[in-house]
Amino acid sequence: MTPEQIEAILESNAKAIAANSDAIAEGRKQTQAQIAESQRQIEALYQLNAELIRDRATMLEILRGLNEDRIRTSENLASLAENVARIANALEQRGE
Repeated sequence: MTPEQIEAILESNAKAIAANSDAIAEGRKQTQAQIAESQRQIEALYQLNAELIRDRATMLEILRGLNEDRIRTSENLASLAENVARIANALEQRGE
């Protein structure tokens, strides 16, 4: 092989190595961008999950309050029914 041929091969190899290095660098850049996007999406999912948990806790508090109100309403209705029964008994006794 002539020195010119060897030089041409070395030059060709150097260009191929540079192209490979550029391709690897671009691949790394794209991978890092994808990782960053995935991390943003995971963070957004954690935020949404936290909001869902807060909403569920609020809903449970509302339901607890509604149950307490239902109990009070039932107690009040029972008390009203007793008072109506007393009034009816009193009216009945007057009539006799």
